Amino acid sequence: MGRRTLIDIDNKILNAVMAQSYRHGIESISTKEIASKLGVSEIVIFSRYKTKAGLLESTFVKAWNTIPHVFSFPMSESIEDKKKAFLAFQKEVKESFSYKKELVYVLQYMNAHAGPHDRILAIQKPYRDEIGKTFLSLKPNLTLLELEQIEDNYIETTLTTYMHLVKNHYPMDYNSLSFYFLVRDYGYQGFISFKGDLKE
Repeated sequence: MGRRTLIDIDNKILNAVMAQSYRHGIESISTKEIASKLGVSEIVIFSRYKTKAGLLESTFVKAWNTIPHVFSFPMSESIEDKKKAFLAFQKEVKESFSYKKELVYVLQYMNAHAGPHDRILAIQKPYRDEIGKTFLSLKPNLTLLELEQIEDNYIETTLTTYMHLVKNHYPMDYNSLSFYFLVRDYGYQGFISFKGDLKE
């Protein structure tokens, strides 16, 4: 089998995992069903990924590296900075609509604790480093534990927001987007305080 053929098989398998997860949840993933749908044997899947856990992690890596990772955070309390960050956030959300299956899979994988936490941290490291640098510039004496907690919460909150929007749980309009943006970065009290301030 040529290298291109193997890459094509990998992509088909990983995309099938994401599609099944998107429709029925990560707990529903069946290697037997995926093999049947792709017209291959389960042996092909396990020859590539060894275990189901390895398959789920490889799918997580592909999904995580596919979705856009734009970090939109206001660098000060000024209204101007909030508005700039909110514009970037809106663009980020719209871009994410091209990666619905990937976004939902990443969130499901993390919430289901399907892989070791240290592996997830390693896979996400470049993006987490960017988040950490931003918060350290605002508060240089943050501890490593505090930074890890901030990064965890920031990523999980952002992904949950995207999932609600891509699955049409709420309309993608100013009210929904400003709510998610302000709650993520300022908490519920911040949303109440700054609601309406982001309008042009």
